[in-house]
Amino acid sequence: MKSLARRRRLVGLGVALAVLLAGSGTALATIPGGGVISGCYANAAGLLRVIDASAAQCKDNETALTWDRTPARPGTKGPSGDQGRQGDQGPQGAPGPMGNMGASGPTGPAGAQGLQGPVRNPRVFDVDGPTVNGGTFADVVATAVCPAGSSPTGWGFSQDGIDISEVVPTDDRTGWNVYGKAGWLGGHITVNAVCMTP
Repeated sequence: MKSLARRRRLVGLGVALAVLLAGSGTALATIPGGGVISGCYANAAGLLRVIDASAAQCKDNETALTWDRTPARPGTKGPSGDQGRQGDQGPQGAPGPMGNMGASGPTGPAGAQGLQGPVRNPRVFDVDGPTVNGGTFADVVATAVCPAGSSPTGWGFSQDGIDISEVVPTDDRTGWNVYGKAGWLGGHITVNAVCMTP
């Protein structure tokens, strides 16, 4: 029975202490600093009173109590959690600006000499005709003629801005005529005759 009564008193003490702390801000302000509050608990009546321990003491029928107003210290740091899963790959970003051109590399070693090409018939040679220019949409005729004592055996041409329409031998069969038409910006053409001596 005494133990039950004591537990009831302790419960009452806790309730009284909470009420006292909640409604006695002015009274607590007069208690000396240091973060420790002193009080006296009447063993028989179950009453609690706060005292200034530097100027007063509990009576013989009271139990001295103290409690700390300083907040409890933070607990120790817990262990690190498990590493989370890797996130999904994000969308591809926009292309970055073009970088500056790098420095030129050193010149490489000379390559091996190639095989000798076939020897051309010394009786065969090329003759280039004059370059013919044409204005906008102009009809162009360029000719290359082999010299006397030789005959044409082939032909070729180089052109820029000319649409070639026909390649035919000259009337005397000594060379070639190349017919074409210039474009909007005009153009030019040069004919090459491949000639051969007997």
